[in-house]
Amino acid sequence: MNHLKSTWIGIRSSLWFVPAVIVCLSIILALALVELDKQYQFKWVEQYPLLFGAGAEGSRGMLSTIAASMITVAGLTFSLTIAALVTASAQYTSRILRNFMRDRRNQFVLGCFVGIFTYCLVVLRTIRSTDEGNFVPALAVVSGLLLALFGIAILVFFIHHIATSIQASTIIAAITDETIAAVHKMFPEGAGAGALDLDVREANQRRGNGQTFQVRAATRGYVQTIAGQRLVDIAATHDVVVSMEVSPGDFVTIDMPLLTINGEIELSEELAGAFRDAIAIQRYRTIDQEAGFGLRQLVDIALKALSPGINDTTTAVMCIDHLSAILARLAGRVIPSRHRSEDGQVRLVVIGTRFPDMLNLAFDQIRCNAARNVEVIAHLLRAIGTISQGTENADYLASLRHHLGLVADLANDVPVEHDRARIFKHLQQAEVAVDRYGRRT
Repeated sequence: MNHLKSTWIGIRSSLWFVPAVIVCLSIILALALVELDKQYQFKWVEQYPLLFGAGAEGSRGMLSTIAASMITVAGLTFSLTIAALVTASAQYTSRILRNFMRDRRNQFVLGCFVGIFTYCLVVLRTIRSTDEGNFVPALAVVSGLLLALFGIAILVFFIHHIATSIQASTIIAAITDETIAAVHKMFPEGAGAGALDLDVREANQRRGNGQTFQVRAATRGYVQTIAGQRLVDIAATHDVVVSMEVSPGDFVTIDMPLLTINGEIELSEELAGAFRDAIAIQRYRTIDQEAGFGLRQLVDIALKALSPGINDTTTAVMCIDHLSAILARLAGRVIPSRHRSEDGQVRLVVIGTRFPDMLNLAFDQIRCNAARNVEVIAHLLRAIGTISQGTENADYLASLRHHLGLVADLANDVPVEHDRARIFKHLQQAEVAVDRYGRRT
């Protein structure tokens, strides 16, 4: 089931799925309208002769023109999409390419043009001149004209959308929205408040009551999703404890340990396969169970912007602002216990997400590339102050203080006194925010 979910994620993010669905719907629509014309053809023509009274040759000419135009526009649309992908990859990071491919509006536009083309072909096949039986599906032909007008509107929309979607602000905002949605999914409001938080020693004691086996990877790639409840159910059925050796986003190679099984059982190949099937391994990473991948994308964009060849401080600053928005949401969540239980017994021990690791991922590389960049240093300090306002967790605040000190050290390398004064002003504000919220704990 987990592999089916992973496959579905891949299908949804492909450029072909939505267009294929629209093509199928266009064929169904064409056949349905032609069949309707068979029943009521003369009524359409008699009541509205100017609208439905086109002959066979005129209908064929119009539908042929529409079909040729739509397939040409579809080719242009694909070309614009590829050009946008190349531009975004070069300007920002190649990791955002799947974001463009997942964009429902891009998929819908491509599907519309190909669908209109297919519709016209199907209707053209049914038109008969006088010597062939004299049948013109008037309603289907007029519908083809309306679809062509709709295609013109879609083309204008697509040009606007593609011009907007390659802007840095749009890309960064889209990544942030998706990452925040992943944070809400992984750590819902109230999660962990009543969770069973078992002591590690108790878990280890339970795990040590039997033999130890390891389930190893049969393929290489990135861990995309893990069906935690499925692992708990299998572990409860066989009275074992499962310890995760990997987490979503980790790269695994063949024969690399995925799980450690502890219990009084014999690990058959069938049982190992059941455990292995609960972990989906693919060629690429997704944000679904890995909010850190969203942070990784924003950090990559910021690093590209700070590179000497681009030197785009504004884009880097936007990335820092959006990183603070994500981490502020994460700081307000209670990260559940690493232990999953069934009937009061530990059944699964996961690696789990740690807030300090997310902070390191978000800030370390940007800080290392921000030497003497006053604007970036100032926004890093502001980001730390913003994040601190979203938490009262003492451990989280300690990590924020640590990063505050690391960023503050950069001020000593700024040569101009005026710039140092500005940085120290932001530093004082961030210290006040961290200390003020720290006193509540």
